[in-house]
Amino acid sequence: MPNVGDNIRIDIVTELSGVQMQNTVLYKITNLGVDPAISVGLQDIVDEYYAAVNAVCATEWKIACAKYTNLTTPEVKQIGFFNLPGLNADDSHPQNQVLRVNMWGSVEDPGDQIVRSRFNQSGVCEEFSTRGRVNTAIAFIPLAAFLQGTHVFTPNWTVRNLVYGTTTRAAIPPPPAAIKKFQFVDWAQISPTFWKLASRRAVLCAP
Repeated sequence: MPNVGDNIRIDIVTELSGVQMQNTVLYKITNLGVDPAISVGLQDIVDEYYAAVNAVCATEWKIACAKYTNLTTPEVKQIGFFNLPGLNADDSHPQNQVLRVNMWGSVEDPGDQIVRSRFNQSGVCEEFSTRGRVNTAIAFIPLAAFLQGTHVFTPNWTVRNLVYGTTTRAAIPPPPAAIKKFQFVDWAQISPTFWKLASRRAVLCAP
């Protein structure tokens, strides 16, 4: 069971036409609520993600599984299996491209570099793009909201989005040592263009 203050990693595996793709979201748990069970927290997170994207994703797309890893407290990794398809029945084929959401983390000190991460969404129907550019950005506001801020899953967990990366370097050389930190996500923004799908794997939901 996790503790308040733990940093956790959730790997969400989606599937498009039989091929799987993995995205990672990081959180800090700020409240465990009435039911601290990992399965409950994982279900709530997946449900919120699904609600954010099901209307823009084709019926050929689905959430296949999600994997939980505690980055602070030693725990056995857990996996939950799902079969949540996209609800957009548009006749056009889903993009063989991905919608990218960029995320930026907090800056604690004036010398810090801003931590940046990204989330790649596959399965988006072609009606939301024109010549490789997003034509209906408002449709993706729920996805950007899922990737930033605090999420209260009443009456259970409360979590806050994180990014992890290099924030600053040592002031006195040599050599300049990179310092990596977890930072809260201050801002998530939809990229105006679709990106090519670089790689896909078929066994990401294997235990």
